[in-house]
Amino acid sequence: MDATFKDRGRMTIEEVCVYQVADGKITLEQFFY
Repeated sequence: MDATFKDRGRMTIEEVCVYQVADGKITLEQFFY
């Protein structure tokens, strides 16, 4: 992700999201930067 923050300026961030699914619905989300 390429993001611009007011206090930090422009940054490139790598992010991974892990989803846990039960009965076709997302029950847990975890984001790792």
